[in-house]
Amino acid sequence: MTLTQFAKQIGISPALLSHYMNGIRKPTRENVHKIANLLGPEIYDILGHLRPDTKLQYISRNWGKLSTAQQQHLIEWMEKSIEDQNREDS
Repeated sequence: MTLTQFAKQIGISPALLSHYMNGIRKPTRENVHKIANLLGPEIYDILGHLRPDTKLQYISRNWGKLSTAQQQHLIEWMEKSIEDQNREDS
């Protein structure tokens, strides 16, 4: 695949892709995801980004499906879990 074809696949200009490849510019988080979809998740390692957590992505995708009460319950549960873990660690 040529540089132009690859750029077209991820929806950016060839010039911008060239800047990414030559270290002139860093890709946006959105473009990193697009590149990772084509090249595989190793791109996150190469760019020094954390790989996305699939469980957090699931929560994020479905957050709007929860009622306000369910969202608040989940937040409170997380806060309590973190506090409990911090107490266990100290």
